[in-house]
Amino acid sequence: MNLTVLYVLAAHRGTGLGSALLEAVVRPQSTASLWVADPNPRAQAFYRKHRFDFDGAGRVESGVRELRMARTTAPAEGVGVSAAE
Repeated sequence: MNLTVLYVLAAHRGTGLGSALLEAVVRPQSTASLWVADPNPRAQAFYRKHRFDFDGAGRVESGVRELRMARTTAPAEGVGVSAAE
């Protein structure tokens, strides 16, 4: 699965809404990939928390440098992600 856009308004950051949205469209046990703006440390940290890692791919889209992040493995037994961001 490829995730195109996930955006949460600043007023709703830290509420768990981003995690809920992500898990609603990409099941925690599923593999997935996405492109994230570079630099965007907040988004990159959010995706790392959800087991996405940089896979080495990069591109420039509409003048914005983006890096690809992918999640290819299922979570370890008993390991979860908290709802709070």
